[in-house]
Amino acid sequence: TWDHNLVRQLIDEEDVNLVLNTKINLSRADKLIWGFSKNGRYDVKSGGSVPEKWQKPPASFLKCNVGSSLDEGSSIAGAAWVVRDTRGIVLLHSRRAFANVSSLQQANVMALHWAAEAMSDLKFKKVVLNSQLLRLKRQWIIHFFVLPVSHALSAIYSIRDAKISYVTSSCNLIANLIAVSVTRDQRYQSYVARNGPAWLATQIGQEASA
Repeated sequence: TWDHNLVRQLIDEEDVNLVLNTKINLSRADKLIWGFSKNGRYDVKSGGSVPEKWQKPPASFLKCNVGSSLDEGSSIAGAAWVVRDTRGIVLLHSRRAFANVSSLQQANVMALHWAAEAMSDLKFKKVVLNSQLLRLKRQWIIHFFVLPVSHALSAIYSIRDAKISYVTSSCNLIANLIAVSVTRDQRYQSYVARNGPAWLATQIGQEASA
């Protein structure tokens, strides 16, 4: 059964009854849906409003891009986040590895949860989190990893004035490249560092000047 208090804390008020009236079938396999359409299917009309390149955050906000990768052979996932200001300047970035990950979708959820907790620990506020998860509200949460997504949302809502939005891979290039370096190059040691990686300076500069 649903935890009514938790649902009301995490879900938009207009969608609370939709969630509470949905029966969970634990025997049914998880599946992906496109969260920007009522029927869950992707088409040109439902997908035309998604940005095609990285965009600077609104005034007074920071942007945290969250990337992930997966080595299916070892079940190890890479995760990364990159925080930039309104000028596109990288303030901090981080990367880490996760073990026993079964799918890229699971890696996305774990990376988002980890990044949101980092933003909270760093006392950042007014943060826009960009992720390649299809959506974290409405019907999407019902059809996917309910408990892990709930934990991720709880971490996000612990950040003052946090926002989350879906982006395509072309808008998430820097974070994804750092995440890929974890699984491709077996760079499993985690770290948090100021500025951006030197090997991505050109790409970061290009996005900041666009």
